[in-house]
Formats: sequence, C-alpha cells, structure tokens
Amino acid sequence: MKYALTIAYDGTKFEGMQIQNNEVTVQAKIEEALKIIFRTPLRIAIAGRTDAGVHATGQVISFKSPGEITNIDRFINSIHALAGPDISVMNFHSVPNNFHARFDCIAREYEYLIYCGRKNPIFLENKVWHLYEELDLISLHEEVQQLTGENDYKAFCKKSNENTVRYIEYIKIDKIYEPFLNLPLYSIKIRGNAFLHNMVRIIVGTIVDRAKNKLMYSFKEILESKDRTKAGRTAPPEGLYFRKAYYPDIPELRNSGLNLLENYPVFGSSYYKDLMKNNIRLENIHK
Repeated sequence: MKYALTIAYDGTKFEGMQIQNNEVTVQAKIEEALKIIFRTPLRIAIAGRTDAGVHATGQVISFKSPGEITNIDRFINSIHALAGPDISVMNFHSVPNNFHARFDCIAREYEYLIYCGRKNPIFLENKVWHLYEELDLISLHEEVQQLTGENDYKAFCKKSNENTVRYIEYIKIDKIYEPFLNLPLYSIKIRGNAFLHNMVRIIVGTIVDRAKNKLMYSFKEILESKDRTKAGRTAPPEGLYFRKAYYPDIPELRNSGLNLLENYPVFGSSYYKDLMKNNIRLENIHK
C-alpha cells in the first residue's frame, strides 16, 4: 500500500528536512516513527528539501506501507507521539502504488515573511526575518517579475554543478498582519517547478538589498549575468516556509486530497507527469 502525508514542522530544532548522518532532521524523526509503528525500516520520499531552520506547513512525503492503514486517526496520533512535538500531520492521503512525492511533484510554493520595525515581535521568534529599518518592498513587485518564466538562475543559488535552469510562475509581494500583536509583515510568495539550493532565500535577500539601494543592478541584469556576486545576500532561514506541493490534475490522483494543477508546465519525467503531458497533447489535438 502507498500513502502520502501532508506535514507541517517547526524547522528551528532541525538540521533540515533530508536525512543526514548524526543530525536531527525531519526525515529521520518520521522514519524512526514509521519503523516503530510498522516494526520494519521504511524510507520516505520528500516533495522538497528544506535547510536547517526552514519551516513547512504543506510539505508532502510518501512511503510504501507493509500493510493497509485502517485506523487513520490512530496512525496520525502515533506519528505525533513518536515524531513530535515539532512535527504535525496535516492530511493523510491514499495514493496509487507508483506515486512518488518528489518525482511526481510539478510545482512547489514557498512563502517568506519579513517584519520591518522597531517593535519586538515576541510571538514570532525564529518565525520571521526581523529588519529594524522601514523598507518599501511592495514598490519592487513589478520589477521582480523580471525573474519569472523559464530562466537560468545561476546568479541566485549557491555554487552548484547541477543544471541551473528552472521555471518560476509567479513572485508576489504583499503586506499582511500577524494575529497576535497585529504587526505588519511582508509576505513574498514564490511558486515554480523546483528550486536550487538557497534560491528562494537569495531572491528574497536580493529584494531586500534592492530596497536598501545596496545593489546597482536590476533583477534582469543580475539574472542575465549568471554571477552570484551581483545578487544580494542570502536571507536567513527562519522566515522561509514550504507552503504547498502540487501534482498533476489527472483522474488517477483526483481522489487523493493532494493539491493538483491542470495545464501547468511539466518539466522532467515521471509516471504521472508523463500522463499529464499526454493528456495535454491529446487536448491540443482535439481543439
């Protein structure tokens, strides 16, 4: 049997999502819990890796169970007891046996939260990036759209030997308010097919440095330079949240409860990605 979970976690106490030798990670805690529940080692697949200190409210994992899970509430309570208190199961999904949380994911959405001001955001420690100067990030909303589309994002990632071409659908800069002290926060949401190491945090750091007039280059010029030194700082991890993972809107997944997207650009290949590509191709033929 194959299952998926949508999980949330406070990244403050973890050295990231992905398992590492001799480190406390979200993956390690969940796999330890599953091993106790099923009395056999299980490996999970992850929709998107997150670094140490980064949080999630909509991370998706999948795993192959040695047997059917009939009591879902008891299973979720067991995960909470064994992997908690900093990890929470938000949704339980029954998925087809060939589903893979990472390879079948067609889009990921992140949100970064920033508080600009002198007040102490006492309820948001390790949950936002606190900048003491007042900045106007909204004014950069139009310019930052220069980073959307399919591009080479070499200037916005740590040094990497992998292909640095990615697709960003949107970058949205909004102002919201936290519920405890009613403090204004900047929300920067980014959705794309996949992200390079530190890519979202470097984009956010570049937005902040542009707002501070510390950068002489536009977003387009930085992008086209493919030069990391021309972009801004890497924003700290505590303001970053993995919000959602999205999967192909095809009949095989429509009863899963996962977030699905139709007519979305599909990059790479997997069983369900290929089905979506074929469906789009057939729809175009019949138009």
